[in-house]
Amino acid sequence: MDIDWPSLSRIAPWHWWVLGALLLILEVVAPGIFFVWLALAALVLGLLTLLLPLGVGVQLVLYAALCVASIFLGRRLLARLPHSAEADTLNQGGQRLIGRSVVLTEAIVNGQGRARVGDGTWSVRGPDVPAGTPMVIVSAEGTTLGVALAD
Repeated sequence: MDIDWPSLSRIAPWHWWVLGALLLILEVVAPGIFFVWLALAALVLGLLTLLLPLGVGVQLVLYAALCVASIFLGRRLLARLPHSAEADTLNQGGQRLIGRSVVLTEAIVNGQGRARVGDGTWSVRGPDVPAGTPMVIVSAEGTTLGVALAD
């Protein structure tokens, strides 16, 4: 039994453009920045197949090469962008508090106490001192802040 498959002697440019659009949608849905480079390769290949008569094998090899090139160039481009200090501590709220002055709400006894930070209180670790003492946050480890006496 022979199945009459459509001829795959050439993939049309719009096929690559649809793949590029689907990969861009996937980039929006998935975290990170990876699929955009694969989408860019597909869109460029769609333009090339519009201008040049390329066979399927050549298109697939060219797509693989364009993917590798776009990923490599994209990573180099992203490495050149400046990184903010806030981005480095995005999910580390305690790290952003280092250097801030706080007042103890509970005395530090045996190295443990509590301090008001903004509209909440945090566990603190530091030298034994009474409640109401002004302190400076010097470190953060999980949800516990390290404090020292304010100058």
